[in-house]
Amino acid sequence: MNIESLQSYFDQFVQNIIQWSTSPDFYAQCGLILIAITTALTLTYLLKNYFPVLRDEPKPGYLFFLRNKIYQISDLLFPLLNITCLGIAVELSIY
Repeated sequence: MNIESLQSYFDQFVQNIIQWSTSPDFYAQCGLILIAITTALTLTYLLKNYFPVLRDEPKPGYLFFLRNKIYQISDLLFPLLNITCLGIAVELSIY
């Protein structure tokens, strides 16, 4: 490969980036991504505030093992909700 072919690949790459970034579909997809992430953050915040089993570390007692496991996986709540919301955004962006 010589310099001229690399230059032509680079120019074509830059033209593609410019074309994609000026497309209305690009802005719609960026908006859907922001909405999905904001929704996942909001739902995570609401669920952790309204369900004590997700918010407070459990004390020994009735169903301690189950409550402890639910509390331990509560850190995965945002990633799971984010994946779900982004999946919905993908389906909405197709139409």
